[in-house]
Formats: sequence, C-alpha cells, structure tokens
Amino acid sequence: MTLRGGAELTADHVVLATDPRSAREIVAGSPGLAAVAPRLAAQMATVRTAPPYAVSRIWTAQDCAPRRSVFTSVAEEATLDSVTLYHRIERAAGQWARRTGGSVIELHAYAAPDGVGAADLTKRMWAELGALWPETTRMAIVDVEERVGDDAPAFAPGSDATRPGVRSDAKGLHLAGDWVRVPFPAGLMERAAGSAILAVNAILGDHGVRPGPLLSVAPRGLLAPRGRRP
Repeated sequence: MTLRGGAELTADHVVLATDPRSAREIVAGSPGLAAVAPRLAAQMATVRTAPPYAVSRIWTAQDCAPRRSVFTSVAEEATLDSVTLYHRIERAAGQWARRTGGSVIELHAYAAPDGVGAADLTKRMWAELGALWPETTRMAIVDVEERVGDDAPAFAPGSDATRPGVRSDAKGLHLAGDWVRVPFPAGLMERAAGSAILAVNAILGDHGVRPGPLLSVAPRGLLAPRGRRP
C-alpha cells in the first residue's frame, strides 16, 4: 500500500474507517485497488454525504428548568432540530455545572442552510430555543464551542442496495464507519461502532480467533409471523 507522499506500508489487513467523502476519494484515487476490487469501486461511487450540520455546545451561568428532558427533538423550527443537556448525562460537564450552578447545552441542526457560518447558526438556534424554553432567554452565556460539518452520510431511498458492507472484494480490506451497511438496525453512532466490531471480528476470524460479542436489537419485529403461511 502506498500512502500520500510515496511512503510504502505493508499490512495483512487494512480497515478503511473515514468519513464517507474521504473513503470515496481514497478508493477513487487508488487505481490498483479498483483493478482488484471492482465491486468495491462501484459501490463506493454511490456513497453520498448529507447536507451540512451544525453543532453548538453552550456553557451558561444558569441551569435549565428541572423538568427539561436530557434529550429533546425539535420540530417546525427553521434551524434547531434537537437539544441535549450534557451536564445531566456527562460527568465532566455535570461536575462543572454543580460547581458553578450553570448548564452545558448542546444544540443541533441536522440540515443547516448552505453558506451560513457556525456563529450565525448558533445565534439562530439559541433564539429558537428561547421561544421553546423561556428560561434560556435569561441565561448568561459563559462560553461556546461551535462547528459546521459536512461529513455525515446520506441515506437516500434504495441506497442500501449499493452501499458497501464491512467485507470488500479486496483481500484483507475491510470498511468501518457510519456509512457502511450492517446487518442490523443502527443509527449513525451505532453503525460506526458496530461496523468496527464486525471488521475486527472478520480479521480475527481469518486468523482462527473467536470473535468478540456484538449485541443488537432483534432484527425481526415481535408481531412478525413466525413462519410462512400455507
């Protein structure tokens, strides 16, 4: 395997675990790989990314109302899609909140408008939160961490049929990430972690080592028929 800059790396196994755009560009930029793994090359060409997303983590001098949920989905707002109260679920944030009396609030826009910077998106989401949770309008903001990303995978209808799985048709090459097809129901974080475990288990299996456990919800619903009807 040749890395950027010409360095050579020899390995029995490689796990390609990047964001979907980078993975697609790596495969497209590796003509030798396409020659030995035409199915992977065709599958990777179909992988797409979703619209930009925004994440803003805000430290405040006051806490939210006790009745507020740790995680709240938001509908019908122009920008804001969800709210997470990190100081109620994460140890370090909770310690800071107890010490100061404040809160750590994370705001998400899953499909942010193109061309809008992180600071402006933070202002929009904070204003929209204020209309939903009035106590936040009286909070003093202590600090903000904000970013806009465009590395989330897209899941268009029917895309699972062409999405690459963990095993590829290149010997020793496995895939992992939130864009990889897995044989169980999964969100983005679960898909990333689950595909990584499957990749490691595939490598262990090639060496005769017992795979590690991977737990999931049942892929078959409780009300599904138990067998074919005559």
